[in-house]
Amino acid sequence: MTGHPRHRLAVLRFFFFCVAGLLAAILMAFGIALFVGQRHLLFENYVYGDIGNPRQIGFSGMQVVHVHTGDGLTLAAWRKKAYPGCPTIVYFHGNEGDIKSRAFKLEPLLHAGYGVFLVEYRGYGGNPGTPDEKGLYEDSRSSIRFLAEEGLPAAETVFMGESLGTGVAVKMAVESPPAKLVLLAPYTSITDVARETYWFLPVGLLSRDRFPSINRIGKVTSSLLIIHGDIDDTVPVGMGQSLLSAATAPKAGVFLKGAGHDNLFAMGAVDAIQDFADPDRHCAVGPEGQP
Repeated sequence: MTGHPRHRLAVLRFFFFCVAGLLAAILMAFGIALFVGQRHLLFENYVYGDIGNPRQIGFSGMQVVHVHTGDGLTLAAWRKKAYPGCPTIVYFHGNEGDIKSRAFKLEPLLHAGYGVFLVEYRGYGGNPGTPDEKGLYEDSRSSIRFLAEEGLPAAETVFMGESLGTGVAVKMAVESPPAKLVLLAPYTSITDVARETYWFLPVGLLSRDRFPSINRIGKVTSSLLIIHGDIDDTVPVGMGQSLLSAATAPKAGVFLKGAGHDNLFAMGAVDAIQDFADPDRHCAVGPEGQP
């Protein structure tokens, strides 16, 4: 014996209403958790401790310097001066770790005599403060000012951002144009990256830190090099290609076959950087690569 059609329809409606309500509640809870915890996910500054002394881990030409920010923080950073004729790279690292864990990537450039200033952010490497988009801009801005006061203006340096740091580098390049700008595995915006994973949430409404490089890249006047791996599963290579298309300054793109997100330096990025930063290879090598 079967029930009345209207009764069955009412039961089905009630069932679907309950399921829809449950799904909505789950999505809402997930969205709230993401909103509250997104900075813990984005700024993985808790992975390592104090950056310490670079000379204790083999960087004999590197020194610790202290940068004073406009909002009252004193941040430790690392600097190695360039050998005569060599470029100086101002490096903005990614979201995980600190300059101590990233400096090894730059060893080939250091040994070639390049100067390097490794910007360290608030909350990273034992520095005071809590990282956020506004704070990273201030830390980087203060680092650029520090170098200018030391006699090395932005216009005589190469800005290089990696991953999260590409958004910082683009912002700084608009404010204080360097001689050249290198972006490694860049994104169009952090919001766009988040959409790749959390496509089922209104990420645009939830994002607290956006780093909208796609809206700024057209204002960059410095010569630009974008390096991206074609199998990057963190920041899709299409984002690097979109930035390259939107850029109006002299530009070049190197898209490394078989490279992912974290192995660009092992897959040919160093040669691309040297060809771009010092195309005539005027940079001479000092004793053991140190000035």
